Amino acid sequence: MRPYAKLLHRVKRAPDIVPAHDAARKPAKMREVEIPGIPRFLSRPPGWTSSGGSPSGRSIPGRTHRTVKAEIAVKLTLNSFPVDEIEDSRKTALDGRRLLVNREEMRDLLLEDERLISAEIDFAHPGESCRIINILDIFESRVKVNGETFSGILGPAKLAGSGTTNVLRGMSVVTCGPLDGAEDALLDMTGPCAELSPFAGLETVVVRLTPAPGLDRGGFARAAVEAGVKASGYLGETTRSGTPEGSERFEQNSLSGSNGRDDSLPRIAYIYPIYSQGDARDMLLYGRNTRDLIPTLIHPNEVMDGAVVWAGFCRPAKNVTYNHLNHGVIRTLYGAHGRSIFFAGVIVTNHPKLFSDKVLYAEMMARFAADVLAADGVIVTKDSGGQADPDLMQICEKCEERGVKTTLLTMEAAGAGGSSAGALVDASPRANAIVAVGNTVEEVRLPRMERILGGDRLKDFEQDPRDPVEVCFNKVPGAISLFGDNRLAALEI
Repeated sequence: MRPYAKLLHRVKRAPDIVPAHDAARKPAKMREVEIPGIPRFLSRPPGWTSSGGSPSGRSIPGRTHRTVKAEIAVKLTLNSFPVDEIEDSRKTALDGRRLLVNREEMRDLLLEDERLISAEIDFAHPGESCRIINILDIFESRVKVNGETFSGILGPAKLAGSGTTNVLRGMSVVTCGPLDGAEDALLDMTGPCAELSPFAGLETVVVRLTPAPGLDRGGFARAAVEAGVKASGYLGETTRSGTPEGSERFEQNSLSGSNGRDDSLPRIAYIYPIYSQGDARDMLLYGRNTRDLIPTLIHPNEVMDGAVVWAGFCRPAKNVTYNHLNHGVIRTLYGAHGRSIFFAGVIVTNHPKLFSDKVLYAEMMARFAADVLAADGVIVTKDSGGQADPDLMQICEKCEERGVKTTLLTMEAAGAGGSSAGALVDASPRANAIVAVGNTVEEVRLPRMERILGGDRLKDFEQDPRDPVEVCFNKVPGAISLFGDNRLAALEI
């Protein structure tokens, strides 16, 4: 059995994927979306019924289910306020679908942080001949009706995942800055880049930050995170007096089969690595880096409510904060919950440095999946490059040994033509269900843009930043999502 299939990638809109970015303007109902490859576990086995297994009463092989009465389920409501236009104004407000922004007031708010000496605010619009460079992170503007929006970033951490959060859909906040050692990241609002990245289709507020003299890389990285959260919250405040055009409700008690759900459905869990390596190479969970994080259970609503924030500016893969807020795997599993699967829960972890720890963490996650969540299958993503591939294979092996089927989502480094034998640095004969989310080193040639925002020069190219440039997919935020909710489709030939 092949360890993984060789997959060739073509840039096209996959019809069975509905990213949150593109559905932003019609947010009224919960969507059921699919990630190619996942239906292996989201589909019921032949002969399955919705009332208790097969006609003969067969239950899921190798698993005995117990129904535990759940008195309280965790409930999160996301209210949607679509944005079609962003304009400069003397007052920051939401006028229908027009977002009016007082740039001077927003700038003054950000410059209350003495680590920053300037904060330039600009707007970029879909279809405009505009290139945003030196990108650090991308946020979706939102505000918690009662509570902290990105818990642990600006104040003490409080449990996220419940209550009501207002979201400005159809727009984003992009933070940019000259961070030492940061990987180049750019976004064109038109052309081939816009075909690759859903972020080019959003009305965009660009925040260009300049650090104070002498501020080290770690200090600027933290200041940039806090600036992004402040900018997001500042704009999100415009929704407080408005009426949402639609709402999504996410409700689940991960350890229970009750609440009207069919406990005969296969139970699927998600293993979610968030990788920290050091200053400007971190993921933040409730404001803290995950360098010493061991496998831990987390409610999926916490992720969608801002508990996870990107701070990996010096890493090649760009799964920005916006991606985590609109997590493709979690949304997919929620969409299938109670229909074709029971969404059993989420296990969050770091990618450890030592191989011995990789084995230990994999064993812990397999035990969580099998013995705590009673999962029949798991979806596993990764949050890094080749260093994370052994984690994927160890998780796969340990889960399969316990009878828990696995599907792995991973990006590849498969050469410009997508045919390199070293697409993954590790493999296992048990890994026979792998979904490729994109080839990171595939290149795209971008034409000249007339306008530049975010900086004065590219980090990796000595040229006029407006001029045509050829970059790898991983330089374009949104081109490759580690959660599968991007515009790349994979074909096996």
